[in-house]
Amino acid sequence: MSTRQTNNDTSCFCCTCISTGTLGLMENLGKFEEVVEPGLICFNPCTHAVAGRVSLRVQQLSVDAPTKSKDNVVVTLTVVVQYRVLPQKVEDAFYKMSNPPAQIRSFVTNVIRGQVPQHTLDEIFLLRDELQNEVKKELDAMLEKYGFVLVAALICDIVPAFGVRDAMNQINTNARLKIAQQHKSEADKYEIVKAAEADAEAK
Repeated sequence: MSTRQTNNDTSCFCCTCISTGTLGLMENLGKFEEVVEPGLICFNPCTHAVAGRVSLRVQQLSVDAPTKSKDNVVVTLTVVVQYRVLPQKVEDAFYKMSNPPAQIRSFVTNVIRGQVPQHTLDEIFLLRDELQNEVKKELDAMLEKYGFVLVAALICDIVPAFGVRDAMNQINTNARLKIAQQHKSEADKYEIVKAAEADAEAK
């Protein structure tokens, strides 16, 4: 804090810095007044205060969203969300959301639980890209209302319940064993034919 004397009056000022990639929010007597750009600012602490700072950098969240598919299989989707604050809506981002990461996690979970039950487990795997686009579309609309823009929403993993995973692995194993058995049968048949041809030529 610095103090300066002018005509026997004492005026008090506070100085602070707003970092690059960040915007400050100045309040006057508890009411929002203006967005403060990066750099040094001075203000009267009796009437003004920097209520907070908002980063403009891209933020990332990883969200595990458990839900059920159309065929009643419990499945967890891991969604990685990248988002940032819109500079022109920094006031909304600061005042409308008290805990952005927690609320965005809730948004992601709600969107997943709205989309996944429309599809069977097989469809979820097959339509991964389409599902991802729908999630991004819905999240984008939600976040914009609060001063954020969605950079990306990626479905990184689809994990069925433990018992279902074992069953799927067993099905895949059985399918591979069946193919291997078919190949062996064909090979045995080929060897029998070759042996018969060789025997016929010998006679």
